[in-house]
Amino acid sequence: MTKLKNIISTTTARRNFFQLTEEVQKPGNYFTLTQKGEAKAVLVSYDEYESMVETLEVIRENPRALKDIKLAQSEFARGDYKIWEPKPVKTYTSSDANYAVAEKGAKYVSGRPAKKSPKATK
Repeated sequence: MTKLKNIISTTTARRNFFQLTEEVQKPGNYFTLTQKGEAKAVLVSYDEYESMVETLEVIRENPRALKDIKLAQSEFARGDYKIWEPKPVKTYTSSDANYAVAEKGAKYVSGRPAKKSPKATK
């Protein structure tokens, strides 16, 4: 849809509300709602709204975000990047079951829990 088609009156929106809520589910679709020719609200999908709010939060927390993104795009365009090669992940077997890792002070401590003796279970 073009932007001109996305501008509708609140009266039309009220009459076609359920159809409009389906239309905004399509990527890039939104509607500007007007009253007496003046823009009053915008109807977008919930996912699109969440994405916009998240973007604004990132920009608010990191004012340089847009500059950093542009810099990264230009570096990528000229081939100035490295391909990340992930390291192999350790796999665990059933013999590793009941293995605990806990934070103790400033370091991590790990080990298997002690087995209870048969006499202790009364």
